[in-house]
Amino acid sequence: TQCTEAVVSTQSTGEEVEEEKKEEEEKVEDLESGEIVFNEKAYDGDEEDEQKKRKTFSDLVDIEDIELLRITNVESGQYEELVPGELCKTYDDARKVFKAGSKFVENAVKFYTFDGYVTDFVEIKQDLSNMYKNLAVYEVDESRQCKMHKRRIDTLTELVSPLNIQHFRQLCRQLRFELGEVKNTMVSLKYSIAAELPVDQQNWKKINNLCFGAIQEFENFCDLLRDPSDNFPETLSDETVRPYIISQIYIARLYGKFRPTDTSQKLAFLAKAETHFKKALEYYDAHLPQCGGMDLKEEIDVAREMAHFLPRKMEKIRKLAV
Repeated sequence: TQCTEAVVSTQSTGEEVEEEKKEEEEKVEDLESGEIVFNEKAYDGDEEDEQKKRKTFSDLVDIEDIELLRITNVESGQYEELVPGELCKTYDDARKVFKAGSKFVENAVKFYTFDGYVTDFVEIKQDLSNMYKNLAVYEVDESRQCKMHKRRIDTLTELVSPLNIQHFRQLCRQLRFELGEVKNTMVSLKYSIAAELPVDQQNWKKINNLCFGAIQEFENFCDLLRDPSDNFPETLSDETVRPYIISQIYIARLYGKFRPTDTSQKLAFLAKAETHFKKALEYYDAHLPQCGGMDLKEEIDVAREMAHFLPRKMEKIRKLAV
């Protein structure tokens, strides 16, 4: 009897194995034919539930939705003509690319509006600012370069003014730093123009205002590095160290470019320049492990030289004023 039961059990086990193999083969065939097979154990219902066990792709996805995803045109020739693969060699070449890029920006901001897509909108407008910056490289007339940078200032100022600092602090930092750089570039251009043409007192006043505006932007950037308690951190994050040190050096140089009305004002500007050169050096020297690999050697060397030179220059001015 025991032998008979063993034989029956063995036959039963063999049949079960054969059944499982057959089911697996059917599942493979179903998958290969494009059907999606659901696990039957997930359903314990009536006949209607049983019919839900097996569904095809077309049952699960609306065909109209698929049509919306269909790519009907991958032709890119029209864009290749607008943006050539070779480098621009003349202003006219660069202007063509600039005009195409401006059109793309115009179309992009129709969808990525300020209300709802703040970060995308700001980044697109920053791209436009950089396009003006790159176009200015090809312009030989410094007055026209100034106009291009003025458009950058207008574009970036419109962005930063409505931004909530609490929620978009990082974006505000980027915009303030970039505005400082643009205004600093304009100061250099104005000085270059003044070296070739006579400049009256009114124009020097405009240059002074531009210097002050650039300084204010860099100081705004540095203020945005403060913590919620308005304290300046002892150690900055790695991504803000270089901009901070560069900002201090820019501020120092800008104070040196002011056109003073008298000796006392000149000494005051030079003293502020020395202070900001020292701020850059103080942070760098106190955080050498952090700053060592940030490619700041050239800037720091200039800062050290000027911090050493300015006290002697101020002393000489004082002696001459007596």
